[in-house]
Amino acid sequence: MEAIVLTRRSIKEWDEVISFYSKDFGKVELGARGTKKIVSKNSPFLEAFCCVEVGVVLGKDRPSITSVQAIEYFSNIRKDFQKSWQASFVVKWLEMVLKPLEKNIQIYNTLLSWLHFLDKVPETKDVLLDAILFKMVSIFGFEPSLHNCVLCGRELDEEKIYFSYSSGGIICHRDKLESRDENALSIDLPTLLALRYILNRSWREIMAFTTDELSAATHKIIYPYVVYTVEKECVDWNKKPSGI
Repeated sequence: MEAIVLTRRSIKEWDEVISFYSKDFGKVELGARGTKKIVSKNSPFLEAFCCVEVGVVLGKDRPSITSVQAIEYFSNIRKDFQKSWQASFVVKWLEMVLKPLEKNIQIYNTLLSWLHFLDKVPETKDVLLDAILFKMVSIFGFEPSLHNCVLCGRELDEEKIYFSYSSGGIICHRDKLESRDENALSIDLPTLLALRYILNRSWREIMAFTTDELSAATHKIIYPYVVYTVEKECVDWNKKPSGI
């Protein structure tokens, strides 16, 4: 089974439960015996965001791991504190929001391509974390409308524009007043164009296109939208621990 490690938790003195996002089955939890022992041969390949080939056997309580072979260890991510923090955040977030055994190859491929890019790029930026979470909630079925008013259907480019979390995208000034959506945020055209770009372009293009100013502006839209759509409380990932 090809999979990416999401999280691991202890269940006994030496045993753990490892959560994976697999290519063929979606999120799965597997028992891992003895992985906390120093001499365990499997433990190094069961770190968060490793891409692995896992051997599985059915068990009494849950399926168990019989073997692990590394496909991608992403060593350059692990050498960089900021990259490692971003990758760890993404896999923990996916573990929190995804339901077991709901296969979605687009989720798997998006995560894997992001990890490959993060591993190769010389340094990361905040917008790269925003981008994968924004793309993920769109894959989940919550892609926001960024061209036409969600409520009246008119195309918006050169007037007062608002982003409505409850409506799922941009709304015009008239519908903002009529709907009395007090939580809708006013956004300018450059921010709207940047949101479209983030949603539809490659990781490399996103990194090259967005300035720090645009990244900060789009984050103010993306963070609350992600929290609203998945209905899970989540710390603001741009407010990193000290040292990053």
